[in-house]
Amino acid sequence: MTIAPRALAGDGSGRISVFLPLCLTVFSIYAVLGLSMAALPAYLHATLDFGNVVVGLAIGAQSLAALLSRHFAGTTADLRGARFAVVLGAAVCALAGAIALAATTASPAVALGVLVVSRLVLGLGESFIITGCLS
Repeated sequence: MTIAPRALAGDGSGRISVFLPLCLTVFSIYAVLGLSMAALPAYLHATLDFGNVVVGLAIGAQSLAALLSRHFAGTTADLRGARFAVVLGAAVCALAGAIALAATTASPAVALGVLVVSRLVLGLGESFIITGCLS
């Protein structure tokens, strides 16, 4: 394996140009996850009138999906490349947002189901993005 001459430069510009996009991608995905974590419990509890246990299960669905799909995301990143995994993860996260948007017009029970599906899809997208960035 050869090292690119730019990476050997003493000014550090090679390292910054490699790591800055990765850092911004990871920051962006966790900012999006954090924003949904702030808004979703209040929406489920105050607007849809669900209890704390249901709210916790709906929020936790994303973490469960991320945990269960991490191996699949890693295999995909190994076989198709890290960039493919990151781009696929971004598309999956966008799909999760569209699914969550559909929950705003449904009855409370249907909206809860749609939001749980959205959180599961978001967990899958997170797995692809984070695994792609770290590989």
